[in-house]
Amino acid sequence: MTRSSEYTLYIQSVEWRKTSNNILSATGDRCALHPWKKATHAHHLHYRNLRNEWVIRDCVPLSPEAHRLIHQDRFWNLNGDSRTPSRLRPFVSGYLRVTTACLMILNPLLKFIRQ
Repeated sequence: MTRSSEYTLYIQSVEWRKTSNNILSATGDRCALHPWKKATHAHHLHYRNLRNEWVIRDCVPLSPEAHRLIHQDRFWNLNGDSRTPSRLRPFVSGYLRVTTACLMILNPLLKFIRQ
């Protein structure tokens, strides 16, 4: 994936760190692919709303292992080219959105149970 300098600067910014932390905390730092693992990465499902990302719509929380898995050719892009999405991408995105929504709903309940 070739990243623009604008994207690279944004990902290194304080603004992105705040957004990323909000995305992670929305699910109690749980991974959308492996909910039993701690999420430390916010994964962009697309870049249409760069600098105005919302959890579920634009980004989902992932563990480092899940993030590597998602970016394998068969799941996300063909031949590592971001302009050629995999045929599985819409299904993977949908699954990640649904599990993120479920984790967001369950997060307050899990916090209550842990008290």
